[in-house]
Amino acid sequence: MTRLAKNKTYSVPEAAFESTFSKKTQIYVAATFVLSAMSLELQLGGAPSSLGNVFVGAFAILLIAYKFYIGRSKSSSKNDKLMIFDFAYLTYCTYTLITFYWSVSPFITIIASLSPILLWLCTYEIRGISTEKFVNATLLLCFIVAILSLASILVDRSFAFQPRSSTGGNELRGIFKHQLRLGAFMASGICVFVIALLNKHSINVFRNKFFLTFAVIVIAICLIMANARLYTVCAALSLLITFLLYGWGEGRFVRLYIIVGILLLVVPFFGTFLTYIDQSGFDTSLSGRDLVWNRTSSAIVDESRLLGYGYGTFDTPYFDYLFRGNYRPAHAHNSFLQALFETGIIGLSLVCILIVLQIKGAWSRLRSNGKYSYALFFIVYNVLSSLFGLNYAGAISLNFALMLAFLSLECRKR
Repeated sequence: MTRLAKNKTYSVPEAAFESTFSKKTQIYVAATFVLSAMSLELQLGGAPSSLGNVFVGAFAILLIAYKFYIGRSKSSSKNDKLMIFDFAYLTYCTYTLITFYWSVSPFITIIASLSPILLWLCTYEIRGISTEKFVNATLLLCFIVAILSLASILVDRSFAFQPRSSTGGNELRGIFKHQLRLGAFMASGICVFVIALLNKHSINVFRNKFFLTFAVIVIAICLIMANARLYTVCAALSLLITFLLYGWGEGRFVRLYIIVGILLLVVPFFGTFLTYIDQSGFDTSLSGRDLVWNRTSSAIVDESRLLGYGYGTFDTPYFDYLFRGNYRPAHAHNSFLQALFETGIIGLSLVCILIVLQIKGAWSRLRSNGKYSYALFFIVYNVLSSLFGLNYAGAISLNFALMLAFLSLECRKR
């Protein structure tokens, strides 16, 4: 195995974990993790929305108990250290917890800040699983979600389709709470499949190439019916950026300039651009996001600009006055704006530092092993989709969980 460039101090030898999870166990542990992360997005009837966080926490506890039970918890060594992006992530999580001190709803802030910590604990504990096994588990569950979501149309159309369509047409949400989340997961599945092919990873969770092709077609159909166009575009753009960053040869500066140019054009004017083309008659599924952004921004005053109102407080009744009418958004539809709203300039700065260090870690791994990075794709995907959705700096999502998992799996091996 090759060593991580410039990150050798924090790397963990893969062999150190070979005895923690057997080859047969790895696929089950990986599938259980993805399933627990999926519970964050599932329609669970009248169950509270926080039930998914309970599943994630339960999985973390089971993992720790399992390692102690089999007597492998001492397999960690002096090399079993945290990566620099782990320190950045835990620093941010610690800060979100501290915001309860001045939060408008201290109890909600405390509860909300525990979920990201539990998720990180899960991704840290599964670090012994091979990336290939995790890819197989992700694709299998993506296919199962697609099948069940399409089948739900035959059972109950009111359950299967989004109640209030932003386009006026049918938008499939299936077994997920929202069609955008379903579309985001389906887009992730397609991109993971493409990266697996390029990396020549064995996708043996399906019996043969026929079933694999069938699974990809079903996922693609589900993606189309979800009508999550912005997430699909972001997934394609993230895949393109991952390809551009692949390798480190003579064209490295050309690739870097292209990517920096794309980001300079996209990030500062993304909201303005979407608003303009939406008002021009082109349907972008903006769906009133510009109004949500304006009203959220209006509440960010000098008194709250530095520290924010407290993590996890955006959707509390305290701020219902901002959204009078029939629609009360659960989040700001922009992770960076929500970070500023809830955790202030300090929290937003920590998020930006975290993203930079995560990209650096994934990029270093890409350069060291010569393979396309799943983690890098998911980081870019989460960053881009955070411009109009919620991935960083808010309630944890399935795609965010997959990003942390792939980052942990790729960067802790040498």
